[in-house]
Amino acid sequence: MAEQASPTIEANTCTGSAVSGIGYFEAATGTRTRTPVPHQRYGISVSGHAKPTLEGNVLQENGLNGLIYQDNSGGIANNNQCTGNGKMGSPSAAGAPVVDGNRQTRNRSTAVRRGV
Repeated sequence: MAEQASPTIEANTCTGSAVSGIGYFEAATGTRTRTPVPHQRYGISVSGHAKPTLEGNVLQENGLNGLIYQDNSGGIANNNQCTGNGKMGSPSAAGAPVVDGNRQTRNRSTAVRRGV
């Protein structure tokens, strides 16, 4: 999603992407709930000034991060499951997303950190 896109997407599966299963860029918002995102480089990538609401998603076995916030992005990340990801489950950016109730298991590095 880019520019000022604001979709509501629920219970679909994202596979086969070269970089991110799901990407929010520029000033995108919207809501993504109950979506499995396995085996990507990044499960969900949020950058620019994007501020989506991400709830109840399952981000597992991604090569790098399950959920990554970069630049001045933000939004809400509640009750997501980040498990078995290559680095962090959900690092966060300068935009300080609201993060609550996310489960971090078997990730290979620090569960939450401030990104670039």
